[in-house]
Amino acid sequence: MASRMTGTKLRIGIVGCGRVVQTAHLAALAGLPDIEVTAICDADAGVADRVGTRLGVAPRFTACADLVKHPDVEAVLVATRDHVEPALTAIEAGKHVLVEKPLCFDVGSAAAIDSAARDSGVVAMIGYMKRYDWCFERLCAMVADLPAIRFSSVHDFACRFDKSNYLFDVAQPALADDSGPPGLTQWLLMFASHDFAVVRGAVGEPEEVVFAESAGPRTLLIGLRCRGGRFCAMELSLDTRYDWFDETLTIYSDDQIIGIRFADPFVPFAQSQLRVSAAAGPAVAQQVITGPFEDAFRREWRHFAECVATGAAPRTPVREGVADAALAVEIASRCSRAAPS
Repeated sequence: MASRMTGTKLRIGIVGCGRVVQTAHLAALAGLPDIEVTAICDADAGVADRVGTRLGVAPRFTACADLVKHPDVEAVLVATRDHVEPALTAIEAGKHVLVEKPLCFDVGSAAAIDSAARDSGVVAMIGYMKRYDWCFERLCAMVADLPAIRFSSVHDFACRFDKSNYLFDVAQPALADDSGPPGLTQWLLMFASHDFAVVRGAVGEPEEVVFAESAGPRTLLIGLRCRGGRFCAMELSLDTRYDWFDETLTIYSDDQIIGIRFADPFVPFAQSQLRVSAAAGPAVAQQVITGPFEDAFRREWRHFAECVATGAAPRTPVREGVADAALAVEIASRCSRAAPS
């Protein structure tokens, strides 16, 4: 495992320089003086060169195996489309890893990454950045004080993913992705793994898929029984193309409703909102609490750096990817309609 020197910057190598890296991670890292990007890797050499030039980072590679050999890399952000090979390569080289969601698309590969991380002793974390959102953290603290949860719901309907492209100058690969449309299990993990993560963090570990029903080609209604018997209904859709971001989590107790409207991750410095309804004598008090101008990506990176420095266990360990892959497989198997095309 890579050694850690007190008072030094955490030296990060980035593997995969796609849209989420260029529009979210780089902006978050730019505001963190204790973390430094020291090497860049992308299968497309042109993308690696453009991103490296933008950052002023000279070491540039097209293969993860070469990046992890660089002496100035002690941790790796894995943000390729398929995370399995680069994650295992980095872990086997003794590097700490932050793996973008989803961890991978099958239970066996997820378990292999988890096992390798535990054997090596490196910090291995999934980028479920919504779990580090300021408003989400406060929602969890409020939920912990509730005597009971009667019901919970997640709503996540897709926006146009290109709606904010005009805000960024994104280096595009020379060759387009030709992998074809994902099957149901894959799109659940690509689109809904953040939703699985927030359910796990606020409601409890999903233990049973009660039902899963298709309402459209890529629209699902899912019922989950979570730890402690808590029920969560999930409404998911990739059939929509809104010009706004539409993802919420709502917790219902006997006398309070606590919810969060998540910030748009495609807009810099967008803020989540925490919404609370409760009795106030004979009236009803309704609060809307806005988070600070420190997005979830930046808070996620702070947590990762702290775990590397102290050896603390990350809040979103890679073992959650094993559970999410199994959950997606179970949901897909329960759907009454064929996988989306």
